[in-house]
Amino acid sequence: MVSEITFGLRGVTAGWRSPDAIVLVSPALFATAMAMARAVLLRTPRVVWVQDLYSQGMAETGEGGRLARRASAAIEGWTLRRASRVVAIHAAMAARIVTDLRVPAGRVSVIANWSHLTASPLTRDEARTALGWSRDEFVVLHAGNMGRKQGLENVVEAAGALEGRDTPTRFVLMGDGSERARLEESSLGMECIRFLDPVGRADFSTALAAADVLLVNELAGVSEMAVPSKMTSYFAAGRPVIAAVDPDGIVASIVDQASAGIIVPSARPLDLAQAVERLRMDEAARERLAGAAISHWAAAMSPGASLEEWARLLREAARPGGDRL
Repeated sequence: MVSEITFGLRGVTAGWRSPDAIVLVSPALFATAMAMARAVLLRTPRVVWVQDLYSQGMAETGEGGRLARRASAAIEGWTLRRASRVVAIHAAMAARIVTDLRVPAGRVSVIANWSHLTASPLTRDEARTALGWSRDEFVVLHAGNMGRKQGLENVVEAAGALEGRDTPTRFVLMGDGSERARLEESSLGMECIRFLDPVGRADFSTALAAADVLLVNELAGVSEMAVPSKMTSYFAAGRPVIAAVDPDGIVASIVDQASAGIIVPSARPLDLAQAVERLRMDEAARERLAGAAISHWAAAMSPGASLEEWARLLREAARPGGDRL
């Protein structure tokens, strides 16, 4: 909260000059709300780009008390209703914005996030040589934050289910977060799980290329609050995806639409372990899913596809007389 408020104060007191439009991003919701107040006073056309819904996220993860949730929902609704345009990154999120936060549907657009990464030119074996990884292991990589929302104890338990088997499978959790220390402690002594620190952009692409399967895992109950940012990079890497998520949630719908992976329910470690084994044994399936992933990225998640939509929306938002609030 201190981070968001100080960032908001900096934004409010900065020299904006006379922009044709201003784009505010949530998160950070509270900083965006502060900047929105100034933009309303100046009658500057304003677009809010929603990456996560705070009110939905708090409900799904159980964080905060009733008062905190009501306050977040009130601030989120106030902010989005005063936007000239709202951009959601998935249709289910857009529907929540309209129904739960009472934003007029005509102001809400859906533009998928794009990946700032492209597939590494290295082959799997070349990438592993560059990183010093064994070529003989079947690697399932989870890249990104290790927080409460990710529910990664599910992955530790899945690794435990495969521990001691005569199969060279390794789960790699690459990143950092509030839950990492606890996860490392709970997996002490296990051979088939490994933790790596976050890496830079070039090494990140190499790590994705070195994996056999890319994993997205979410806490049970998380379904519509956000689209994990790793999804675009996963698809761009051209690797099959296993999604251990709510089968009716946003992530499952994306993977299903792309036909790029296997979906297993959240918090079902044995199901996750079985999905890993299924793909380890089926090279043809891995190649088919990988091809579907890169095709979906090119059609729906490449910079060209999304930025063209953004250019159109910003032109319309900045049109003289377009801000009628």
